[in-house]
Parts: sequence; C-alpha cells; structure tokens
Amino acid sequence: MAILLKNLDILEWLWHDADIYKLQASWSDNGEILVNFRCEINPEESRQPLFDLGIKTSIVDVQFRNVWRLKTDFVGDMASREVILDWCVIEPSPLISQIRNNGAATDIDLFHHQIKGSGGSTVDIVFEQIWLEQAISEMKEMTHSFT
Repeated sequence: MAILLKNLDILEWLWHDADIYKLQASWSDNGEILVNFRCEINPEESRQPLFDLGIKTSIVDVQFRNVWRLKTDFVGDMASREVILDWCVIEPSPLISQIRNNGAATDIDLFHHQIKGSGGSTVDIVFEQIWLEQAISEMKEMTHSFT
C-alpha cells in the first residue's frame, strides 16, 4: 500500500548512497505522468522513519505523482551500479517558473527535486506528490527501465 509522504525532508538524507535500480515513467489515459523510482536504502542509514510509515523492506519505490516535468541525463558507461550522491530540493525553481509562466499550475503546489548519481547521472523532476511503497518484490532489477 502506497503512503503519501508529507515530510519530504527525509528524502534528502535517507536516500544518500541508496542504490538505484529502476526509473520508470508511465502515462495514464488522461495524460498524467507517474514516475516510479526504485532504490535500496543504504544499510548504514537509519530506516526508522520508514518503519514509522509501515515500510519494512530496504528496497523502496518512490512514486512521483502528477509529474509536470521530468528531465534525465543518465551516464551508462560505469563499472558498477549508480548510487544517489545528492537529493536536493530546488528553490527557487526555474522549471516551476517556466511552467507557471506558460499559464499552467498557477494554483497548485509544485515541488522540484534534483537527484544526482555517483556516475554523473542527473534526474530533475517537478511533481505534486510523492508516495512511498515497499517494493512488492525484493527483486533487484539489474537495469534502468523506461516504459
């Protein structure tokens, strides 16, 4: 069961050094974009905030819902799996300003997060909500997937 994350601050520190397993984007029939980001939390991090939310696995799906913008720059020539080096909230956000300057999302709270990987990969995402869910299967997918 997915849980709406209200305290986004834990993403900035708890996901530090998390292994990245999958980034998947999908479109609904009404055009909304859902982005699923599967990571394994570093065992050296305290997972107590996740336990408090009922998430018991170390592999967690971060679901970005109502995504307004997704920009990726993946580096694919690394010798090992990429890990998250930095997860930042971007304020003020040029991407949110661009969306609003086009007349969209003027009365909606938007968030811009930037995720930087150990190999130089970067994900910029503008969204309305983040939901967390323990991975249904602890299966560690070996490649990034785009669907």
